[in-house]
Amino acid sequence: MIQELETKLKDFELFDEKLKYVSSEINKVKNEKEKLKSDINLMEQRMKMNDIEIVGVPETKNENTLEVVERISTNLNVTDVKGKKENCYRLHFPTKGDKPRPIVVKFKFKSMKTLV
Repeated sequence: MIQELETKLKDFELFDEKLKYVSSEINKVKNEKEKLKSDINLMEQRMKMNDIEIVGVPETKNENTLEVVERISTNLNVTDVKGKKENCYRLHFPTKGDKPRPIVVKFKFKSMKTLV
């Protein structure tokens, strides 16, 4: 009987050690996950650093967003934009009501975004 209790106590102590190890590993994974979330957030912010969002521009069927942005640039007397854009597109999600979707313009350089 005493031998059996000693064996169970050793098993329990072993289980307790394993549980502590697993808890420690879970905490490490949680910390790693938080760091990765923070890194992703920072990367997303950096990716958008050169972007501007233009709202309120009417949408037409089969429009060429690049041409729309060029017309806006001309109307604003910002003529040095051609060739300095990386991409421009309308956001894919629909807006509330009949509002047109915003246009996102990605510039190659942050200095160009600042100029606009």
